[in-house]
Amino acid sequence: MGSSGRSTGATSDFEDDVRRVETIEWKDATSNKTLANTFTYLSFFTPKYSYSVNRWRVESGSTAWIYTTGAGVRLSLYTVAADGAGTLVARSAVSTAAFLAASTEYTFDLATAGGYPSSYDLVVGTRYAFGLSIDWAGTVGSVPGLQTAGAAAVRFSRRRKSGRLAAADPPVSFVAGGITDTALAPFYAAMINTADSGT
Repeated sequence: MGSSGRSTGATSDFEDDVRRVETIEWKDATSNKTLANTFTYLSFFTPKYSYSVNRWRVESGSTAWIYTTGAGVRLSLYTVAADGAGTLVARSAVSTAAFLAASTEYTFDLATAGGYPSSYDLVVGTRYAFGLSIDWAGTVGSVPGLQTAGAAAVRFSRRRKSGRLAAADPPVSFVAGGITDTALAPFYAAMINTADSGT
């Protein structure tokens, strides 16, 4: 399955000294973002250094998820071009066990099914979008994210920070016009290499 959970409570392991690339800084993930079924949520970021990653960490928010039916959830990574178009470059396996406990860290390995890599080299200065896709009949809970004033706040300066696609599984590509503004601000994800962290 490629995912596991570990309770973190009020203080997350994201605050440790493991080298990682983050969509936003963990200290800024102070708001719980309640998501909805049949969407892919995007959190845009630009890494400050180049780094090879093979595992992703996402924490559930204060509202736990309850799984009934459906394919599950899947994480994904896109490169983003200057015109805002995205191309899928890596993804996890689908999980029906993720986020079932509140305030718990879950890990997802990159999956090779479909010809995608088991590790991916992030390049400093390149724009990326981290995706969370939901095909989940049941209670869709929350994930930690950035506090914002509303849908208009998803764009900082000229670059988009978050949005969502009408897709329950990560599409192989998207265009800027296919992204919907949402009041759900960027959510937190960490991209790590198990050789550095051991977990």
